[in-house]
Amino acid sequence: MIVVKSGYEGRKTASVLSDYTNMIKAACSKVINDRILSKLDNLRQEADSEQKQVLESAAKVIDGVITTEEEYLGHRITQAICAGIVSVDRLILNDTMNYCAVLLDNSKRTVIRMYFNGKKKHIVYFDAERKEVKFPIEDVADIYKAQEQIRAVVKRYLDAEKKKGE
Repeated sequence: MIVVKSGYEGRKTASVLSDYTNMIKAACSKVINDRILSKLDNLRQEADSEQKQVLESAAKVIDGVITTEEEYLGHRITQAICAGIVSVDRLILNDTMNYCAVLLDNSKRTVIRMYFNGKKKHIVYFDAERKEVKFPIEDVADIYKAQEQIRAVVKRYLDAEKKKGE
């Protein structure tokens, strides 16, 4: 009634009141629908963002093998350890069902194997006689404690390359 009094100068008949009532209902419905659509758009954008994250995570899963953040970090730590003696681009991450390895030149030349899926974490490197040496770790950063052994493995591979080239 108040809207009709302030916005209409003619007689306020039942049909005029009915028209104004319908216009006000339509305007309120439009405002409510606009708000709902806005909230739905926001939810869809959030869902798209979450879906994108899931897809990115799924991209890390290959043949049922999930490469964890710890394994990526172990790879980076191994690259940091070996950076002074070999290009870090040559140190390749290779994840399998049982372990995650860092390989030199994506070949069978294993620098280290990381066993992070069990209760007790450890890495394995190969000594001069190609025997596995198990090195227990509590945290992935403990790989630094085996840096001398890891460098020795890479140096042996590089020395073998030099001898082949001669």
